[in-house]
Amino acid sequence: MSIGSAVSMGSVDHAAELVGGYEALGQRLGVRTEEVMDWSLGLVSPNTATFLFVLDIIMQETQKLSSAALAFELAGQALAKARRTSKAT
Repeated sequence: MSIGSAVSMGSVDHAAELVGGYEALGQRLGVRTEEVMDWSLGLVSPNTATFLFVLDIIMQETQKLSSAALAFELAGQALAKARRTSKAT
């Protein structure tokens, strides 16, 4: 297995995890689930354009998760401040 194949396989797996599975990834990419599974298993590699779409999906979904984590942190800080304020009065 080449480094490129390992990166491709890992990227496909990661993207599938982020979007809810191999079927969801296939739908998002406009390909059959079986094709995504073949990429994941290293039986074949996606073409360059599709691989770039996989990477784009990873970036988009990671950005969404980062934004959600930040919002959760800010909400926690606001709640903690409200609790402190209400105890002080």
